[in-house]
Amino acid sequence: MTIDEARKQLTANLSEITDKIERHFITQNRPEGIAGMHDIDGRLLVFREFNDRYLQKFINNYCLPQLTNEQFNVVLAAISGYLKSLYGYARDNSNHAYWVRVNKEICLEFAEELESSTNIEVEYEMVEAKERLHKVNKAFHQMVNVQDRLIFSALSVGKKAKEIASLLYPDSRYDKETENKTNYRIRLVEYRYAAWVIANNIYSDSLALAGLNRYPNQNKRYFGIKKIESIPSKEELIKVARGETVKQANTIQLHLSEIPKPFSKMDFNGKRHDHTVVYQYMNGGLYDHVTKATKLSVVLVGNNDNRAICTGGV
Repeated sequence: MTIDEARKQLTANLSEITDKIERHFITQNRPEGIAGMHDIDGRLLVFREFNDRYLQKFINNYCLPQLTNEQFNVVLAAISGYLKSLYGYARDNSNHAYWVRVNKEICLEFAEELESSTNIEVEYEMVEAKERLHKVNKAFHQMVNVQDRLIFSALSVGKKAKEIASLLYPDSRYDKETENKTNYRIRLVEYRYAAWVIANNIYSDSLALAGLNRYPNQNKRYFGIKKIESIPSKEELIKVARGETVKQANTIQLHLSEIPKPFSKMDFNGKRHDHTVVYQYMNGGLYDHVTKATKLSVVLVGNNDNRAICTGGV
């Protein structure tokens, strides 16, 4: 068999060769770990663009091995040679191109709802912001752990909670408990992503503040308050993006084994009762049996039977 005959045979069997290489890509290509296996169709579509070019280049320059015999299979030999040489370039370049395209299109719920505004200035700002998102998204993708990366990547290609649950909890039924757990984790990733985007000055303060305050529960978790009045510092936002709590909600630790002293018949809402409802612990903490709340600090006003409660914060 001459080199020309071998190349003609490879061209004639190009469909079979391509199919086997794509099967190899699907089963072996896991550069991102678990998260790298989502959106197989999208990844394969991009891979084909690069693989077609590199494979054709390989066939055009194909040379027969020095040692051949009657059992020599030129198709299998070419596939093996391609996988050891140009395939790596096709795989790596397609992976990079795939994430570039995903990051350009990425727009989580945080950005989507803001973008729906009819304000022309806001729309213009969103267009400009999207152009700067690529590097920011790539950095966030690398910063989060494997499962958060999976959630972030799945959201970026439009997957819903049920689909994400199947990735996070493949052995569990999609019942109410699984749905709640999945939605909770999705909200955390969205919030951390929002904090990361804001820390990188993608949006104006007004848009950023509106975005954060769409997540009152997450505000409470990371900043200790449900509604943020001003943009946190860049350092604080970066901590949140990493999953670190900036400020715990103002609460007080009560030693439940301690017997508290009666303090007031007036509850924290200012309503007076005919029996003691507020008790004081040795560390100064007050507990209200009516509202089930605690207070941080107190100033005592009036006599022992009619004490007004003045707090330094809740």
